[in-house]
Amino acid sequence: MKNPRYLFLIVALIVCVGASHHVQAQTQFCPRELLHGYEAEYVRAHTVLPDRTTPRVDDMSVFVTVHGESLYVQSNYAPPGLAQPRASSFGGGLTPFKLATDESISELSEVINILTDPRYYLMPEFRTERDFEAKRQAHEQEIQAAYARGMTIYVEERLFNSSKWRELDLGFASDVRLVTSKFIYKTILRPHALAMVGEKPKRLVALHSNHVFTDIRNTAVVTRFNNTAFRRNDVRVLPLLQDQATLERFKLLIPSALQIDTNHLTSEAVINSFARNQGKILFIIGHIPERTGRLVVEDAAQGEVFSISIKDLEDAAKANHNRLFIMGCKSVTEGAGQGTLEVLNSVNAVDRIYSALGAKTYGDFLRRISDTGSKLNIVVDEVLIEGAERRISISFHHDVIDLALGFGLASGTVIVYEVFSTDDDRRRRVKKTARTSIRRTANGSRGKHRN
Repeated sequence: MKNPRYLFLIVALIVCVGASHHVQAQTQFCPRELLHGYEAEYVRAHTVLPDRTTPRVDDMSVFVTVHGESLYVQSNYAPPGLAQPRASSFGGGLTPFKLATDESISELSEVINILTDPRYYLMPEFRTERDFEAKRQAHEQEIQAAYARGMTIYVEERLFNSSKWRELDLGFASDVRLVTSKFIYKTILRPHALAMVGEKPKRLVALHSNHVFTDIRNTAVVTRFNNTAFRRNDVRVLPLLQDQATLERFKLLIPSALQIDTNHLTSEAVINSFARNQGKILFIIGHIPERTGRLVVEDAAQGEVFSISIKDLEDAAKANHNRLFIMGCKSVTEGAGQGTLEVLNSVNAVDRIYSALGAKTYGDFLRRISDTGSKLNIVVDEVLIEGAERRISISFHHDVIDLALGFGLASGTVIVYEVFSTDDDRRRRVKKTARTSIRRTANGSRGKHRN
């Protein structure tokens, strides 16, 4: 047989049939239409993957999901000479390549190496080939290049509900898409990793750079962070603890205008402070015992002074239009909307906030939070900049009026202007029109009115 790829496919068919009935088999590869026991996974992959097979690994699409304790991966790849329209019904045909494994594999790219050429991994008879190792390394380099350049990865949401597979490293894939029961979400920016966070409900977040995670359904918000100006007066800081080293650092570094009074704190006083700082970014620094969902204030003897639930803090923030960020150990895992994924020292938390106050944009602000000292994984969402974006629109509104008044336009003049905001996630422009009239009061002073 002249083409060795045909030979390995014949062997693979034998492996496929045998492995699916062998209890000890851990990895099953099959170029047939169906892999025994994974019919439902095939159907779901069939609705997502392109309608034609492709001989190019940099043009292939891959569907990733779980079945019990096994990882199931299917593609539209077929080697050169075998690419063809994909069959629309069950049956034979050397169509989509697929495999299932319950082995311990940490990186998706490893699975794709096996999927695209199982000779080097599942078929010992090929190890006698000349230059076997060199050929395998060349194959893996080809896959890595394609993985970062043009391969599309569809990840089914159920993967992240699997205790065994939710930590699967997606590496540096250039195009990762989340598949849910209703929608397919495309990540706008390249994610370095995905993680399921929180308890109920859980959220799937994508890591993009500098240890900053965002909801995978709204990754375009990262661009908005980078394009939105930051003002430190938007920030207020409240340390919910009695640790002297932290409090001294807080009073030394954080400007007094940005401090929330820490004297005579109770859970009620904390909630009331939200109303006095409406619209601000509130950094709450505190101790969160594992699996409690609460911030606990302790005295010097580590006795509890009082505690407050993260849910109550989130509800108060929502009611007062605050943008809450909880700087405590694994606060997001404990239920915070925005916060940390790791253990955090409270003194270091103050240092991070102090560094971030010098930022020019919200993107820079988040980088300083996550990169000051040791690396810290944080989770944020668009609520962080909602207040800032509203402020930009209001400022623009007043600038237009002040300009008109400066030119001495007559009373009763109506100015029609447009405010544009760009939403990269939806790739459309939203146009908002406001009408502003200039009038003079009875005593001759100039006033403003917005319709």
